[in-house]
Amino acid sequence: MAARNRCSFGLTLVFLAIMSVVILTPGHAWAAYRILLLGDSWSTMMYNSNAFPRVFADPAFAGAVPANTQVKGDVTTLVGGTAADWADPAKLAVLGQELANNPTIDIVHISLTGNDFFTTFRAQSDTPEQRAAKNDAILQNLRIIMEYVVAQRPNIRVAVCGYDYVNFNESVAKPYDSAYVLGFYNAMEQPTILQLNTAMVELGQRTIALCNSIPRCYYVHNFGLMHYVYGYPGLFAALTKPYPGQPPAYTPFPGGDVNYPSPPVAMNVITKSGTNYVDPIHLSNNGYFYLAWNCMTSFYVSWLNNPLPLDTTPPVITLLGSNPATVLQGATYVDAGATATDNVDGNITAQIVKTGTVNTAVIGAYTLTYNVSDAAGNAAVPVTRTVNVVEAPDTTPPVITLLGSNPATALQGATYVDAGATALDNKDGDITAQIVATGTVNTAVIGAYTLTYNVSDAAGNAAVPV
Repeated sequence: MAARNRCSFGLTLVFLAIMSVVILTPGHAWAAYRILLLGDSWSTMMYNSNAFPRVFADPAFAGAVPANTQVKGDVTTLVGGTAADWADPAKLAVLGQELANNPTIDIVHISLTGNDFFTTFRAQSDTPEQRAAKNDAILQNLRIIMEYVVAQRPNIRVAVCGYDYVNFNESVAKPYDSAYVLGFYNAMEQPTILQLNTAMVELGQRTIALCNSIPRCYYVHNFGLMHYVYGYPGLFAALTKPYPGQPPAYTPFPGGDVNYPSPPVAMNVITKSGTNYVDPIHLSNNGYFYLAWNCMTSFYVSWLNNPLPLDTTPPVITLLGSNPATVLQGATYVDAGATATDNVDGNITAQIVKTGTVNTAVIGAYTLTYNVSDAAGNAAVPVTRTVNVVEAPDTTPPVITLLGSNPATALQGATYVDAGATALDNKDGDITAQIVATGTVNTAVIGAYTLTYNVSDAAGNAAVPV
């Protein structure tokens, strides 16, 4: 209790400093769920210990938390869960459904990467390059999760709740389950306190950079929080080590003293056969209370009182090219497309769905329809384009074909009967009847005579005279 009183004073100062920029809105009553806990056993234990409701009820927060604010985490917390687990499409679908079922959730609290780290960290054999590559893989999965969350609704904010120092020091000295604790510790190659804390802090620093690269995503710095609250037995008292730096500068980072684990009093206690053992990884109920307190003072009080507006404005589709458009029969139709812009999502042209087809083999009028919706589900007014497939102009002349012999021979004084010619056109077909023959043959006079055959099709294309 003494530690609680000392901490209440120190944290209240931080709380008041942050609250000075919060605009409270009296009388607001949001629907039940505002915060969704997502992640591993740290989120599970925060949920099961009612860490946030206990903070809401604390006198220091009187009037600061909007009425009816509740926390959800029964579906999206997973003991032993990893960032790799939650980045899987099947788990993301569970998360998406939970957000869809609870449209008032506008804060997603993420506690992940711890299990990924502990199961891959090798204190002695990892080179700096290997450690960086492992962190790359961990953070890539975390990125997938964060980007998925913010894509669900434009009013959702994400907070990655950082870890505090763990305590393998006391737990290894007297393990409650040697197969688990010692096996875990040995798999990490028996890191020193400083090695383990330094590696965790390194991943935390990179997590800040990741959060800064994604809109509406933030990091809550907790390294050293338990040192600040409880001190460390026989070494330093509460409040004598620096409080973890908070945004925007996060100075100091880390807080507390990186040379020491979190104190045993801050850790979860496991009782077996009447003996109490220190849990190496998990905080006590009070430890998670202060973790929730830090989240509230860093971000959540302000966010709960100043929610981002819901997006109710649909995007706008703009056609490119002509409308109506014209294409010749038999030609290839290339659609000019359209663009789409949204007040929140920006350029969403890539999300446009076009329906309808144009069959240039058949003359007629065809309709293409363009639809798009923004991330909030607002559908644009559909836009249509009429495409007229028209007959191609006839530019091909007919072809005249002579019948009979050429040259032909007639006897003097005989009657000459001309064999004539035929004419075919690509559009008009047989136009033999339109052939005009010029020239005469006078069989009374010996000589050479020329007959010329001409024809034009309905489009005015003249055949090569024959």
